[in-house]
Amino acid sequence: MDEEDYLEDDRLEDEDEHWENAYQRILNIDDFTFENLKQMSHWGKYLSFAAFALLFLAALGCGLIVLLTPHIRPIRFFGVLGFSAISLVIICTFLYPAFELYQFSHTMNTALKYPHQGRFNTAIQHLKNMLKYMGILALVLLIFSVLLFIVWLLL
Repeated sequence: MDEEDYLEDDRLEDEDEHWENAYQRILNIDDFTFENLKQMSHWGKYLSFAAFALLFLAALGCGLIVLLTPHIRPIRFFGVLGFSAISLVIICTFLYPAFELYQFSHTMNTALKYPHQGRFNTAIQHLKNMLKYMGILALVLLIFSVLLFIVWLLL
């Protein structure tokens, strides 16, 4: 091989490295972060689909319970309605974080496949929204649990 061939090989290697590391230049992330974000978007997609499926099954179950219980005594019917109402509140509460997780996964996958800083920032925003919502929900449930415990001790 002469010098020209070596220069051509170097140019091709530089060009390959240029395309392989486009996300590093555009998104300013390293290989480790890239792989972790890719895994996060991959698993986030599956978790959001699982959450949507569980929420759908819960809603279907509530609907079936309400439809199948008119044949029982009225006092039990109100219990079933109360259970269904609480279940619907829980379903509505967890619908938003499942949607945000799906949005994060979809947008991050697109941002990593076709490097784009705006999509990347939007994906991070969706993840932040989901985590903030879940944190607030956890605090509310913790406060509610403590209040229930105090009421239980007083009774």
